[in-house]
Amino acid sequence: MSILIKEEKFLKDNVQYIKKYFGTDEEHITGILEAPVVDEENIKINKPSSNDIALSQILLTQQEIIISQNENQKVLSDIILNQTSV
Repeated sequence: MSILIKEEKFLKDNVQYIKKYFGTDEEHITGILEAPVVDEENIKINKPSSNDIALSQILLTQQEIIISQNENQKVLSDIILNQTSV
């Protein structure tokens, strides 16, 4: 069973990292984990701009139009097929 032996914080490329040493006891290190420190309070959440929202609405409207056109084409093709079989 591994336990956390020690932790070290350091800077690498202007990013703060933490290095954790694991082992069975203080003299026998069996694993080292190195990872950037994540400060959840300072995580920037990108909010969509008004242009992004407008573009999304346009794309959704275009999708609805295409779906409607496809449905209309199916109805028209059924009508034409029924007319030719009469």
